[in-house]
Amino acid sequence: MERPTGGQEGLEGHTLLRHSHIDKTVMLEANFCPHCTESVEHIEGVAVEKRQMIDILLPVAELTEYIVTEEICKCCGMKLRGTFPERVNAPIFYGPNIQSIVTYMSEAQHVAIKRLKELMNYFFGISMSPGTVCNIIEKMTKGAKPAYDNIRQRVAHSPVVGDDEKGEKVNGKMHWLWVWQTDKHTYLDSHKNRGQAAIDAEFPDGLKHSILVTDRLSSYFNMDVKGYQL
Repeated sequence: MERPTGGQEGLEGHTLLRHSHIDKTVMLEANFCPHCTESVEHIEGVAVEKRQMIDILLPVAELTEYIVTEEICKCCGMKLRGTFPERVNAPIFYGPNIQSIVTYMSEAQHVAIKRLKELMNYFFGISMSPGTVCNIIEKMTKGAKPAYDNIRQRVAHSPVVGDDEKGEKVNGKMHWLWVWQTDKHTYLDSHKNRGQAAIDAEFPDGLKHSILVTDRLSSYFNMDVKGYQL
C-alpha cells in the first residue's frame, strides 16, 4: 500500500526551531533597481526576512608529520634528541579520530567492512584496505578492555542481574550472544557455546552477590548465585 508523502499518522512531529547562535551570516542585498537601473549598492539596507540553513562542513583528512631533531649541547657536547609522543608509534598511521570513526561505524552502527571502506573514501578521501579496517577495530578493542573488564566487575557485584542469550552468526558460524545486565550496566559476550562453558568463561565464580533474573535455561541454575527470580 502506498503511503502519502510527509509525516505519517501516529508519528510525533517536531518543528525545526531557529537558533540564536549564528556561525556565518550571508547578507543578500540588491545591487540595482530593476525599474530604473540605478545602482543601490551605496544605500544601507534594512533586514526584512531571515532564513537559516543547518548543514555540516565535510572534514578533510589532515596529515601531520612529526620530525625528531638532534642538537649538541654547547656546554658539554652531549647529543640531545627529541622524542615522539606516545601515540606516534609507527612510520605512518591513522590518528585517533579516524580510528574512533571506523570502530564506531563498524561496532555500534554495524556497517559492513566493504561499505565502511566506501564511506571513508567518499566522505573523507581516505582509502583503506579491509585488513586495515580489521586492524583498527582489533587495536581499539584491546584499548577498551580495561573499561570492559570494569563493567563486568560491576555486574558481578550488583545485587540484581538479568541475563539472556540469543543465537547469532559469526563468520557464517553459529555463536551465542550473552547479555548480563543491571540497572546501569550491560555486559555482552559472544561465545560459540550455549552451555556452562560460556558462563564460566566470563563469571567463573558465579554471581555470589546477585539475585539472578533469568529464564529456565538449565545452565543458569548451575551458577553460584545468591538467589533466582524467574
